[in-house]
Amino acid sequence: MKNLSVSTDGGLTWKSIEGKTGGMGCILAFADAKTGWLGSGDKFEMTADGGATWKAMALPEGAGKVAAISLRTATDGYLVDQNGALYTTRDGGKTWSSGSLGLQNPGILGFASGPFINETPQAAVRFSDADNGLVVLGLSGKANLIALRTADGGRTWKEESLPAEVGKPYLSRDGKFLSVNQWGKWITMLQYK
Repeated sequence: MKNLSVSTDGGLTWKSIEGKTGGMGCILAFADAKTGWLGSGDKFEMTADGGATWKAMALPEGAGKVAAISLRTATDGYLVDQNGALYTTRDGGKTWSSGSLGLQNPGILGFASGPFINETPQAAVRFSDADNGLVVLGLSGKANLIALRTADGGRTWKEESLPAEVGKPYLSRDGKFLSVNQWGKWITMLQYK
């Protein structure tokens, strides 16, 4: 596995984050230059110094493996687990509230069982403010990714089909751009208007 690296100059130079290895299933989310989360499987960590040091965090009670994470601010964050549940924190992960994405059969793709399997959850989450959020998922039985939108903080969701085959989705910080990596095939880029 490769070491995780951080850039503070727009990608011109990179510094390795000591003691952290990445991989296909490693998910990073930063609210600012200092505050970030790292999730992989059932491991969840946070940094308050730009990745110089990391502290283990407990997953929300009842949460399965991490599928997607996002930090909107240093204290407001979101976690989607492998079971399609959305967990929200307003205090940096000290306490969590949980809610449903309204999926009948969550079956998020990218999770495997057995030892030494590199999982790559097909999920991404972003909230532009406390009310408006977007979750993109690759689900078992669907040929294309789906998008779920909320305008009420996650109480209700509207499902949209996306013109992109299932793959690993990445949402831009503002949630307006979606890229999807279809392993060994291509990368699809979509813009939300």
